[in-house]
Amino acid sequence: MWDIIKSSTPEIFWAGIKYTIPIAIISFVIGLVIAVITALIRISKPHGKSKAVWAVVRAVFSFYVWLFRSTPLLVQLFIVFFGLPNVGIQFNAWTAGIITFSLNTGAYASETIRGALLSIPDSQWDAAYSIGMTYRQVLFRIVFPQALRVALPPLSNSFIGLVKDTSLASSITIVEMFMVSQQIASNNYQPLLMYSIVAAIYALFCTVLSILQHYLEKWTSRYVDAVGNKMIKLEHVDKAYRDHHALDDVTVDFAEHQTTVILGPSGAGKSTLLRSLNLLERPQSGTLTIDDVTIDYGANLTNKEILAVRQKRRWSFKAGTSSRT
Repeated sequence: MWDIIKSSTPEIFWAGIKYTIPIAIISFVIGLVIAVITALIRISKPHGKSKAVWAVVRAVFSFYVWLFRSTPLLVQLFIVFFGLPNVGIQFNAWTAGIITFSLNTGAYASETIRGALLSIPDSQWDAAYSIGMTYRQVLFRIVFPQALRVALPPLSNSFIGLVKDTSLASSITIVEMFMVSQQIASNNYQPLLMYSIVAAIYALFCTVLSILQHYLEKWTSRYVDAVGNKMIKLEHVDKAYRDHHALDDVTVDFAEHQTTVILGPSGAGKSTLLRSLNLLERPQSGTLTIDDVTIDYGANLTNKEILAVRQKRRWSFKAGTSSRT
């Protein structure tokens, strides 16, 4: 038995490296492109004369998603490879496999990406448009980076599933891992052993991909984790403009995962307090602590030191006022 394992395992493994993994990667990349285009079309809200035309385009892409999510992948492979030649459209096995896997992946991944894009609040689009950003700039600089973090876990699961689904390529004569194991089993009459070996290799590939997924998720969440762990503290802060004390011995904490609302009439010091956090205003006394770093407002900080603080601790704020007449 061990002799069979030692002689068969490398052959099956290299079939996976040569065919299974390339088919999965190529199909997934093409499928992602299809998925992004499909998701953007389905969430778009055109106006004016193009509204009717866009509705038809959106219906076509919605039908595509419905079709490929509603039929088995094996049936799709058979239609593309065995069925289309009857109407004069013929592909070799490799091309038919790539086309089918790509379209199938695109349909499922488009729903993942659509959900991730819709999870970004509309207020972020409005805020970006208000400072003059174009649709493309908002999409690639604001929305996509956040949506990627949301979509990464389900997309990674889709890729791992695709690696396993490539075993169906053997049904259209692609000599990938599973077909190699079938061929060896037909010669040595050890189907249980051969299929166990190929199952172990699939498990190895998927385990490696799961580890990569973990590190990718950690990498895409690095800024979120960094922001979530911040603790900001102001102590005994004083800021005066001649005879007017905007801030008078103010002490306040801003804890992680906490929403803080600062209310007050015009001139109460709300904006001064916020601007003091990033040294846009220089209080006469008091301290600012961010995590384990403490800044003494009374110290004579140079412009270089102030710039270093701002570059290391970046944030933005929105101050609003209300009045009653």
